Amino acid sequence: MAVVTAITQQEEVWLFIILGLVYMIIKAPPKWIKKPTTSLSVVLVTATGFWDFDADKLWQLGAFFTEAGAFVFGSGLVIIPFLQAGVVGEMGWLNEQQFLDSVAVAMITHPALSSSLSGLSAF
Repeated sequence: MAVVTAITQQEEVWLFIILGLVYMIIKAPPKWIKKPTTSLSVVLVTATGFWDFDADKLWQLGAFFTEAGAFVFGSGLVIIPFLQAGVVGEMGWLNEQQFLDSVAVAMITHPALSSSLSGLSAF
């Protein structure tokens, strides 16, 4: 990757994506490659009424947070302005106060839980 960047004098996004996917498959192969099993999480998600959702909204959420994770580099605080612009300004999923509350929850929790809790507090 460094060689391509040095030669082209720019960072190639497609190269980041492809190498990221290759690394993910090597380090943590998908379960469908291994032995298929029904996990407890599938049973719980089905049992809690998750089937009643807006598929378009779910794809928007997935695409937005995939973009955020793929193209924002740095520590956890670096992503906050990107999320604020998208979640509050662009998509309108949260208002300013709800977003600030989710950031506050993330700041006071243990780092391992902050991502999950700030995401859950947004809902």
